[in-house]
Amino acid sequence: MIDSRRGGRRSTGYTGPVVNRLDPIRRVLEARSDVRLAYLFGSLVRGEGRPNSDADIAVLFSGVPPTESLDRLVADLEAASGRGVDLVVLNDAPPLLAHEVVATGTCLVCRDEDERVRFVARTVSRYLDTAHLRRVQHAYLRERTEAPRARPR
Repeated sequence: MIDSRRGGRRSTGYTGPVVNRLDPIRRVLEARSDVRLAYLFGSLVRGEGRPNSDADIAVLFSGVPPTESLDRLVADLEAASGRGVDLVVLNDAPPLLAHEVVATGTCLVCRDEDERVRFVARTVSRYLDTAHLRRVQHAYLRERTEAPRARPR
């Protein structure tokens, strides 16, 4: 089992062979000139992964690549990591997901530190700007689920 430290907490959850394969994953990502930033996030980073867990990888591209190119990248990442890969394109990711990636993920590739800082600042700003909408949506859903249901006659 792998021991990693995040946020002062000790995690001894299963991370599996993907942690030992970060260099091959990085090489796949770095071989693509259109990859500006890449993060590993999700259960494997939190130490909660299982042997059959996908590797969650988020990528910021210099432009939005064609679907065939993304399919090829996923296949290459799966071969490098030895497990399924769930690829998130950060260029058009929802604010909540992009925030989760930058707040909890591990940066695998960073071509330009200034660009990374600008991306993180934009992501946090979008996340905070949409916080009110998430609160309203959550309150509406809570109201709908807690409301008494009419009984059919």
